[in-house]
Amino acid sequence: MHSAGIHRACAGLGERGLEPLAHSRDRPHGGEVAISTSISDAPPRGQQLEVVATGELDIATADHLAEALALAPQVRSVCLDLSEVTFLDSTALRVVIDASRRVRLRVVGASGHVRELFRLTGSEALLSV
Repeated sequence: MHSAGIHRACAGLGERGLEPLAHSRDRPHGGEVAISTSISDAPPRGQQLEVVATGELDIATADHLAEALALAPQVRSVCLDLSEVTFLDSTALRVVIDASRRVRLRVVGASGHVRELFRLTGSEALLSV
Protein backbone atom coordinates (compact mmCIF):
# COMPACT_ATOMS: atom_id res chain seq x y z
CA MET A 1 0.00 0.00 0.00
CA HIS A 2 1.24 3.46 -0.79
CA SER A 3 1.74 6.12 1.83
CA ALA A 4 -0.23 9.34 2.05
CA GLY A 5 0.49 12.01 -0.48
CA ILE A 6 1.19 12.11 -4.14
CA HIS A 7 2.14 8.91 -5.90
CA ARG A 8 5.02 9.18 -8.35
CA ALA A 9 2.86 8.56 -11.46
CA CYS A 10 0.58 11.45 -10.51
CA ALA A 11 3.48 13.62 -9.30
CA GLY A 12 3.69 17.28 -10.11
CA LEU A 13 -0.03 17.76 -9.65
CA GLY A 14 0.06 19.30 -6.22
CA GLU A 15 1.79 19.25 -2.90
CA ARG A 16 -0.95 18.47 -0.39
CA GLY A 17 -2.09 14.88 -0.09
CA LEU A 18 -4.65 13.53 2.34
CA GLU A 19 -4.40 10.25 4.20
CA PRO A 20 -5.36 7.44 1.81
CA LEU A 21 -8.69 5.71 2.15
CA ALA A 22 -7.70 2.07 1.75
CA HIS A 23 -9.87 -0.75 0.53
CA SER A 24 -8.52 -4.26 0.39
CA ARG A 25 -10.08 -7.61 -0.20
CA ASP A 26 -8.45 -10.99 0.31
CA ARG A 27 -8.87 -13.14 -2.76
CA PRO A 28 -10.02 -16.77 -2.45
CA HIS A 29 -6.91 -17.93 -4.32
CA GLY A 30 -4.59 -16.00 -2.04
CA GLY A 31 -4.11 -12.77 -4.01
CA GLU A 32 -5.14 -9.34 -2.79
CA VAL A 33 -6.28 -6.11 -4.29
CA ALA A 34 -5.69 -2.77 -2.62
CA ILE A 35 -6.96 0.62 -3.66
CA SER A 36 -5.85 3.84 -2.02
CA THR A 37 -7.18 7.30 -2.68
CA SER A 38 -5.99 10.79 -1.86
CA ILE A 39 -7.00 14.27 -2.91
CA SER A 40 -4.34 16.77 -3.87
CA ASP A 41 -4.41 20.41 -4.81
CA ALA A 42 -3.44 20.77 -8.44
CA PRO A 43 -3.29 24.47 -9.31
CA PRO A 44 -4.59 25.91 -11.53
CA ARG A 45 -7.01 23.05 -12.20
CA GLY A 46 -8.25 22.56 -8.64
CA GLN A 47 -8.37 19.39 -6.64
CA GLN A 48 -7.60 16.02 -8.17
CA LEU A 49 -8.54 12.60 -6.91
CA GLU A 50 -5.63 10.17 -7.09
CA VAL A 51 -6.54 6.50 -7.14
CA VAL A 52 -3.78 3.91 -6.90
CA ALA A 53 -4.77 0.29 -7.53
CA THR A 54 -2.60 -2.70 -6.69
CA GLY A 55 -3.16 -6.34 -7.58
CA GLU A 56 -5.96 -7.83 -9.68
CA LEU A 57 -8.99 -5.83 -10.79
CA ASP A 58 -11.73 -8.23 -11.83
CA ILE A 59 -15.37 -9.11 -11.19
CA ALA A 60 -14.58 -9.86 -7.54
CA THR A 61 -12.81 -6.55 -6.89
CA ALA A 62 -14.18 -4.02 -9.39
CA ASP A 63 -16.68 -2.78 -6.81
CA HIS A 64 -13.76 -1.46 -4.71
CA LEU A 65 -12.50 0.50 -7.70
CA ALA A 66 -16.02 1.82 -8.34
CA GLU A 67 -16.28 2.98 -4.71
CA ALA A 68 -12.98 4.85 -4.97
CA LEU A 69 -13.93 6.48 -8.27
CA ALA A 70 -17.31 7.48 -6.82
CA LEU A 71 -15.43 10.17 -4.86
CA ALA A 72 -14.83 11.95 -8.18
CA PRO A 73 -17.77 14.41 -7.99
CA GLN A 74 -15.87 16.16 -5.19
CA VAL A 75 -12.94 17.01 -7.49
CA ARG A 76 -12.22 18.33 -10.99
CA SER A 77 -10.17 15.42 -12.30
CA VAL A 78 -9.00 11.89 -11.53
CA CYS A 79 -5.56 10.32 -11.95
CA LEU A 80 -5.87 6.52 -11.94
CA ASP A 81 -2.53 4.78 -11.40
CA LEU A 82 -2.54 1.20 -12.69
CA SER A 83 1.24 0.66 -12.50
CA GLU A 84 0.88 -2.07 -9.86
CA VAL A 85 -2.17 -3.77 -11.36
CA THR A 86 -1.31 -7.32 -12.45
CA PHE A 87 -4.65 -8.15 -14.09
CA LEU A 88 -7.65 -6.17 -15.30
CA ASP A 89 -10.78 -7.81 -16.71
CA SER A 90 -13.77 -6.44 -18.63
CA THR A 91 -15.73 -5.73 -15.43
CA ALA A 92 -13.00 -3.43 -14.11
CA LEU A 93 -12.54 -1.93 -17.57
CA ARG A 94 -16.24 -1.04 -17.58
CA VAL A 95 -15.82 0.74 -14.21
CA VAL A 96 -12.96 2.80 -15.69
CA ILE A 97 -14.94 3.66 -18.84
CA ASP A 98 -18.00 4.66 -16.81
CA ALA A 99 -15.85 6.93 -14.65
CA SER A 100 -14.35 8.55 -17.76
CA ARG A 101 -17.86 9.56 -18.81
CA ARG A 102 -18.46 11.37 -15.50
CA VAL A 103 -15.14 13.12 -14.87
CA ARG A 104 -11.88 14.04 -16.59
CA LEU A 105 -9.89 10.83 -16.13
CA ARG A 106 -6.23 10.17 -16.77
CA VAL A 107 -4.91 6.62 -16.58
CA VAL A 108 -1.19 6.29 -15.89
CA GLY A 109 1.24 3.42 -15.50
CA ALA A 110 -0.78 0.78 -17.36
CA SER A 111 1.32 -2.35 -17.89
CA GLY A 112 1.68 -4.03 -21.27
CA HIS A 113 -1.29 -6.38 -20.97
CA VAL A 114 -3.55 -3.72 -19.42
CA ARG A 115 -2.58 -1.26 -22.16
CA GLU A 116 -3.27 -3.98 -24.74
CA LEU A 117 -6.75 -4.53 -23.27
CA PHE A 118 -7.44 -0.80 -23.69
CA ARG A 119 -6.19 -0.95 -27.27
CA LEU A 120 -8.12 -4.10 -28.26
CA THR A 121 -11.40 -2.78 -26.87
CA GLY A 122 -11.00 0.69 -28.36
CA SER A 123 -10.91 2.16 -24.87
CA GLU A 124 -7.47 3.68 -25.28
CA ALA A 125 -9.02 6.48 -27.34
CA LEU A 126 -11.36 7.36 -24.47
CA LEU A 127 -8.63 7.55 -21.85
CA SER A 128 -5.33 9.32 -21.41
CA VAL A 129 -3.37 6.09 -21.15
